[in-house]
Amino acid sequence: MDFRKILIKLNQNHHYNYSLTTMFRKLSAASLVMLFLTIQLFAGGTAKQNSDKTTYGKIIADYLKLNQSTLKLTDQDLANWYLSDLTFNQKYGTTYAYIQQTVNGVKIFNAVSSVCIREGKVVSFAKRLYPNASGISNTIRPGISQVVAIQKASQHLGLTLLSDPKLISSDKSVNKYTFSPGGISRDNIKVELVLESVSNNLRLAWNVNIHQLDGSHWWNVRIDATTGSYITKTTGQLVAISAMNQFLLKQLPQYLSAMLQRQAQQLSEHTEFFRFH
Repeated sequence: MDFRKILIKLNQNHHYNYSLTTMFRKLSAASLVMLFLTIQLFAGGTAKQNSDKTTYGKIIADYLKLNQSTLKLTDQDLANWYLSDLTFNQKYGTTYAYIQQTVNGVKIFNAVSSVCIREGKVVSFAKRLYPNASGISNTIRPGISQVVAIQKASQHLGLTLLSDPKLISSDKSVNKYTFSPGGISRDNIKVELVLESVSNNLRLAWNVNIHQLDGSHWWNVRIDATTGSYITKTTGQLVAISAMNQFLLKQLPQYLSAMLQRQAQQLSEHTEFFRFH
């Protein structure tokens, strides 16, 4: 069973309850059991965010410092990351941490490393860090506005803006902005200042998130924040995957429990039928 396809399906459909019900009806009892066990394995619980982030942040910082030479990190690299998420598996006493690399407060797109911690020690580290990130970045000051980036992104996608996107909200501390749909998106258009890896360098870009009107794509388009030129795009059905995982962890067990009970009841009824026939 392809869990990635399940995540994509859920993220494409705003009616999550309907999607879950419809989708799980098509799954076999064995698949449901496997999915339930997988969730139990990886969803032992979410660590207490504030205090635990401080504790595990120090563990990771100490690990990075100790392995600075091996990882080829500069002192600036060691100072430019933050702990984005924590998940705790009670069964195995393991904490899974995810760290996001930045350059002077600007996120490097998809530069998220996963860390496995057990008994206060890092037991595995999946590195997605760029050594000397500051040195290979062209700038952290954009030369074009978010609206221009939206226009460039829509042009690249072949979409026609029916109205000028209006700023709805902004959080300059994390370089995130939300604009009205402009007639090209099912949802508000989200724009974030990021650094994109291009030919072993990091280029400042606006990441423009557009949920296509027909629901076929949830685009992430990176537009060069200095020149306005197109860099790359991804079909971002799995954007904000951490938030989606939190949704799954909260919603799936109740659906699975009810469906497994129905499967057990049906099996029992079939057993009784064959006993007396």
